[in-house]
Amino acid sequence: MRALGSQRFDRVGCRFIAATRADLKAKVAEGDFREDLYFCLRGHVLFLPPLRERGEDVLIVARQWLQMTGKQIALSSEAEKLMLQHPWPGNFRELRHRLEAAVRQCKSGIVEAQHLGLPATDPGLTIRKEKHAPAKGNFSPAELVDQLVAEILSGKASLPKTLEELERKAIFLAMDKTGSLRAAARVLGLSHSTLKCKLEKHSPDAKSSARF
Repeated sequence: MRALGSQRFDRVGCRFIAATRADLKAKVAEGDFREDLYFCLRGHVLFLPPLRERGEDVLIVARQWLQMTGKQIALSSEAEKLMLQHPWPGNFRELRHRLEAAVRQCKSGIVEAQHLGLPATDPGLTIRKEKHAPAKGNFSPAELVDQLVAEILSGKASLPKTLEELERKAIFLAMDKTGSLRAAARVLGLSHSTLKCKLEKHSPDAKSSARF
């Protein structure tokens, strides 16, 4: 390596740290990632589980972040309970944004459940239960569409509600799978801004956590 303005080359040693949410081995097999680059990067691998798989770690992280604000703020027992139940599809970014919003609303020094925007019955970024009984057996996408159309035509379901629920489930499943708004947008073939608007439409309390 040669420093800027220098005529001398110096030998340096360095290590690269790379992070990804994608399965690079699968990407190589699919031809979407260069095999030689994979083996250049492939060394010691650390798997960092998402926040939803870390149990009570979410409370530890939340308490430490609240301490870093320099304010005397604590979590109520009800807030902690709902935080443990929430799936955190937005991972640590969502946690941070929700806590930031909660601190702004908190006046008593105690973060209550309502400050986090995590309703007990329908958390902000979760998937609602199936409205209709799941189909038995293996069906192709075309067969499932035919089944939905048949229910709409028979009066068992309405077209607007069915489309809304389909869009909602696709968005939240993509969020849960990728853990990122931008990655989910790529999976769904939407722009980041379009997905953000749709997310806020389907889950208004997710507005403060959809900025990533």
